[in-house]
Amino acid sequence: MVFPDYSRGWILGAARAARELLLDRPFDVVVSSGPPHFAHFAAMLATRGLHVPHVLDMRDPWSVAHERNAPHQDYFVVEGERLLLSGLERLMWARADKIVTNTQEFTAALSKARPDLDVVWFPNGIDLGQMPPRDPAAVERGSLAHVGALYAGRNLTVVLAAMREVLRERPDAARSLKVHVAGPMDARHRDDMMAQLVADGLSEFVVIHGVLPRSQALQLLNRSHVALVLAQRQGMMVPAKIYESVGMGVPTLVITEEESAAFREAQRIGAMTVDGNDVAGMRKILHDMLDGRIPARMDPITPISYEDLAVRMDRLLRDVMAGRPNS
Repeated sequence: MVFPDYSRGWILGAARAARELLLDRPFDVVVSSGPPHFAHFAAMLATRGLHVPHVLDMRDPWSVAHERNAPHQDYFVVEGERLLLSGLERLMWARADKIVTNTQEFTAALSKARPDLDVVWFPNGIDLGQMPPRDPAAVERGSLAHVGALYAGRNLTVVLAAMREVLRERPDAARSLKVHVAGPMDARHRDDMMAQLVADGLSEFVVIHGVLPRSQALQLLNRSHVALVLAQRQGMMVPAKIYESVGMGVPTLVITEEESAAFREAQRIGAMTVDGNDVAGMRKILHDMLDGRIPARMDPITPISYEDLAVRMDRLLRDVMAGRPNS
């Protein structure tokens, strides 16, 4: 049971605990963040009847992204669920003093659909204090790493296809070219990948680590030459993993469509991009990596640390408290 989302069972308890705090001492503002999106309803219940501003922080779209990759035979069920979710969204939007989204695409779409709402874009970031230091001397040249879940439209097909061509053109690359895959993977993705590896003769060049503890996953990412971030068919969403690798200084390649939010965000913070169907583009990136044209370290081109973003968030919340609309 995952509908309307995964959060059921604790909503009333969370609302009760939050309301008790609000009645016990003064708070300037309440911020609810989701997914799980029903966290916003817990905050709505907690603030009902109280004169406390409520900021609704949407880390992902909700109704428009619901079961985006559902099987075709479930079309009418999914559309019915989306209709219900859009009604729930309208209810929570009506009670919010401000809505914060983390992609410009979602901000624009929501502002166009509901011009009456106070919507503002606020980018994501990373706590750099929790990231291991990047040592260029320890980097395994020619290695790529994908750390994260493989599901829905995410896949490494373009990477493997380009690897096959590069190895055919440059047999010497076999000494260094390697792809590390760490994280959860559903059965369909695992079966598809294993079949492609066997068919293309790439089994010895791809290491599947499975799920690793966070510290080991970060170390794997940190010693890789290039980090892979998969964001195919996500439209208005940006994977949080992009900020980890870019924040550590790992040259980061985001695989996504040119019109997507992930593409724009990658360009903004200093990551490379390639379309999921662009084998020639991926092949060029592999050649650049092998020939040393991609350095062992690439720092972000704009601040993405929580330390920097906290100053902006403080200003945003103070504006909410003062009743000032978004500028």
